[in-house]
Amino acid sequence: MFKVINFVGAVCALAGVAMLAGNIEPADAHPTAKMKVNLVQGGLVIGGTSGEGYVRYHRRNYPITISGLRFGAIVGVTRAEMTGRITNLSSLSDVEGTYTSIGASASIGAGKNYQQFRNDRGVHLVLYGLQDGLELSLDVGGMTIRLAD
Repeated sequence: MFKVINFVGAVCALAGVAMLAGNIEPADAHPTAKMKVNLVQGGLVIGGTSGEGYVRYHRRNYPITISGLRFGAIVGVTRAEMTGRITNLSSLSDVEGTYTSIGASASIGAGKNYQQFRNDRGVHLVLYGLQDGLELSLDVGGMTIRLAD
């Protein structure tokens, strides 16, 4: 059992390093918008993400919806309340699109969550906050953000 835990920990650490290497936000990047979302994530091998929230852009809140798929070693379900910053946003419509990420996580009960994403328009999204649930994952995934009507 101890060897399995060590192996899973090593795999998660390597995936985290790979994720950071590919998605590091430029040091001089200043947020152009902020975001607050409530997410539910989970799955078994194939996982999903669903949520809603808002983007704060030019002193106004714009409602958004989030959906997505994840593939990899995924077991469990978590609920997260996240806030974040958006950089490289030229107009509000640039926030819409599909964001990709490589990630690893292990959660039992309440804990912290940190994720980085980038979309095809070069918009960079960093989300952080608290999550609650049980999940072990090493996955590649994406989420689609849409402005709500």
